[in-house]
Amino acid sequence: MIPQFIHRPEYGNNIYSLDLKELITFDKKIKLLKSLNLKNKTYEEIRNLIYSICNEKKLLYFQHDLPEELFRGRVFKSLKDKPLEIEKMWYPPIDRVKNYGRVNKPNEQIFYGCSAFETVCAELNPNINEYLCVLVLKNTNTLKNYRILQLGYGKELLNKVNVKNIEDYLKLFNEQDEYYKSLITVNNIPVSVLTESYFLNNYYLEEFTKRVEKNHYYEYFTTVAVSEFWFNNPIIKGIIYPCIYKYKGKLKYVGPNYAIKANVIDEMYKFSNIAFYKKIKKVGINMLFEKICYSEELYDNKHIKWVFCN
Repeated sequence: MIPQFIHRPEYGNNIYSLDLKELITFDKKIKLLKSLNLKNKTYEEIRNLIYSICNEKKLLYFQHDLPEELFRGRVFKSLKDKPLEIEKMWYPPIDRVKNYGRVNKPNEQIFYGCSAFETVCAELNPNINEYLCVLVLKNTNTLKNYRILQLGYGKELLNKVNVKNIEDYLKLFNEQDEYYKSLITVNNIPVSVLTESYFLNNYYLEEFTKRVEKNHYYEYFTTVAVSEFWFNNPIIKGIIYPCIYKYKGKLKYVGPNYAIKANVIDEMYKFSNIAFYKKIKKVGINMLFEKICYSEELYDNKHIKWVFCN
């Protein structure tokens, strides 16, 4: 079933909802999902339950245009390991996508990127004396009507920005940071709609930001199923979810992460620049990097033309 969005301009220009038949009580399904041992479940079992949740209720979802810039990083052990070809920093080749990821199924290519350099640092968090390579892509095809769906902005994140009650839920998007400022205007949204949207996004927040151990691919079943559901809509080409950095037991919101379909990256984005950094210090949550080399052009659209800073 293709999810059909209903534009809700009475609530704001970027607000959409689904208006489909309710099956069973909403909160029971979420509680059931949380109680499951995913290791003992198949992807199809989780997918069916996720689809039944996504297919019910008048819930609010937030759509945005594809970002103007995307940042993608990789950590390297030494300077000699720096990539010489741009494909080493692109999305992985299909023969290397063997298992489930945050959004991808096996053999499904997804570009995982960030909103800014700071978000890359928080996501990858290299060790002292390790190297961080950061690729920047530019959106060169803004005429396409592709959209990305925002998920995972729930109770825990809202509490960090002093949202104390459900009526204030959507004010986050006007107060959080420059990325979201003025994107959404909210007027007279029913409390029941806010309550359920708030509850679901709190669950998404937990799932999209949880740390997953190597080979525990089944822990991704939920987020992959949610993404698959929304990718059935032909205009949805990516997912936005929060980058959360944990420091001294407390969560800090850094910025949005992006997971975008590989063919859309090839169609919409071009190389802008790339830089290679060495992490030399960390004080609290702040990281200090030394810029080693960079490039603003490619040889034959493939090889990186590195220029050293010293």
